[in-house]
Amino acid sequence: MAASIDSWIPHLIRLWRGQGSKLPADRLTQAELRLLAPALRELSAGLTGNRNLAGRRYMNDPRLLGAYLLYFWPVSYAQLHYVLADTGIAVGAALDIGCGPLPATCALLDHGASSVTAADVNRAATSIGRLLLKDRTNVRLATWNALTPAPLPSGRFDTVVLSHILNELWSDRDDRLALRAELLSRIASRMSSSSRVVIIEPALLGIARDLLGLRDRLASDGWRIESPCFIQDACPALPLRNGTCHAAFRWNAPKIVASLASLAKIDKSRPAMSYLVAAPPNSQTSGSEEDEHACRVVSDSMRNKAGRERLFVCGPDGRFAVSVGPNDRYSAAASFRSAARGDVVTFSGLERRGEGYAICEASHFSVLRAASRVMRR
Repeated sequence: MAASIDSWIPHLIRLWRGQGSKLPADRLTQAELRLLAPALRELSAGLTGNRNLAGRRYMNDPRLLGAYLLYFWPVSYAQLHYVLADTGIAVGAALDIGCGPLPATCALLDHGASSVTAADVNRAATSIGRLLLKDRTNVRLATWNALTPAPLPSGRFDTVVLSHILNELWSDRDDRLALRAELLSRIASRMSSSSRVVIIEPALLGIARDLLGLRDRLASDGWRIESPCFIQDACPALPLRNGTCHAAFRWNAPKIVASLASLAKIDKSRPAMSYLVAAPPNSQTSGSEEDEHACRVVSDSMRNKAGRERLFVCGPDGRFAVSVGPNDRYSAAASFRSAARGDVVTFSGLERRGEGYAICEASHFSVLRAASRVMRR
């Protein structure tokens, strides 16, 4: 990356305080932290709890704007960074839909985007973004409402990002998944032959399940699902009661983020999200080069009272548990214990155990690719 989250923090502080402040440029005062901590609790509840602030223009409130810019903005930046780093997407010309104050746009730029068109219905949000990136000539801001048939912003795009916006569109409609799939079909008409769509959503049960349902619609419409999945078939988690899929990663949070989270009593040591990377039907990208038997680890390690460790994996043979006993010392057991949520793994020679499988002496288990676990600053 050409830049990092830390390089944006002074700009975000200045954006919230306004011009001419004589306070420290790279940190908040204790008084500011005490002001923003309750605002962060309120905003967090409104976005991830009762959802009463989702889709609302909360950025008109200076307290909530500060909580967003100095907490949720870095988290959103980190989430897209994780997906782009994990998938290795060449960003090219990008479209950021529902851009808000531009956390995704800044992550795209730091991952080498040649240009970014940032679109949002909220002019107040885009005006904040304009101040943040006033010296960037390769960023174009546009006002666009996804809920209308208005034409998409002009251009051809290699990467289209919808970060924490899709769940707010038609959220009260029974046919919301069909409407969202139709929107993505419109977006595909503006995409290049080597393009990808990146969708990031909150890791909330109903929203994550909606994303899985949308994933299945896209797959049936000819889209190629690239991440986190390794299958084009129907998602095996969706038929399960409360079945879901989400990612969580470890990161070195900026000091301001960690301080606000601590005061607000919010744990963000491992930001969680549900996400999807897909290529439209007209795409000529080659797809994943992973081993044809590769699976994704889709759970954290779980240990029962007897000390047996278990992970859920998902791949060509479905979604199931793999476990190892506390006294197993096979080489495959050691590799298994090193695996974590989001890793790409391969295995063979497992033995059946209950509804899942177990590592045994004849087993092979390898981590082909570790997920990005730490945000470097």
